[in-house]
Amino acid sequence: MDYSSLIFSQMGHGSSEQIVIWNAMIRGYAFNGPFQECIQMFDEMPHRGLKPHNFTYPYVINSCCELELYGKGKRVHCEIVKSGFESSYAVANSLLNMYLKMPASFVAGLAGNCKLDDARNIFDDMSVRPVELWNQMMGKYVNAGNVKSARELFDIMPQRDIVSWNSMILGYAKVGEVANARDMFEKMPEKNVISWTSMIGAYADTGDLETARMYF
Repeated sequence: MDYSSLIFSQMGHGSSEQIVIWNAMIRGYAFNGPFQECIQMFDEMPHRGLKPHNFTYPYVINSCCELELYGKGKRVHCEIVKSGFESSYAVANSLLNMYLKMPASFVAGLAGNCKLDDARNIFDDMSVRPVELWNQMMGKYVNAGNVKSARELFDIMPQRDIVSWNSMILGYAKVGEVANARDMFEKMPEKNVISWTSMIGAYADTGDLETARMYF
């Protein structure tokens, strides 16, 4: 980025004001660091008469996450809403990742699930939601011990893969609902070593070593 920055600084006034070139620099800092430079360039854009768009915001949000500047990230989110780019898949995906990564302690004075509620609101508004995104949202519910919300998502998924099924098995096993984990295991169309290992662990954790051995 040192060479890129040097070339950028030596370009003519007209060229350096082009949004495409600024986005290239912002993307470069977001990929390679320093991340602070990405955010500083973003903050400088309005002073140069440049308006960020859907090729700008994702990299800025990602840099905020890398630096754990979640307050700044939420302020950028406000700008995104005002500018109308929240419906962009790349922008929405970066926002979703930010709220999923945001520590619960950051949302002072509110319930620990507040950040998941924010993430879910963004998820629900996304126009394109591949199965990986569904799994990611469901996995966060499982990690938080909220198996009920995870199952609600699972039931309305337009398509599922083996990760979807395994997430639910792990979720039920985590909260000790072995019967539900077994029901999910028996219904899944295909199983892999994670599926079997999850069931072994579920029964072993309850002390039922005989059934665990049977699955092994």
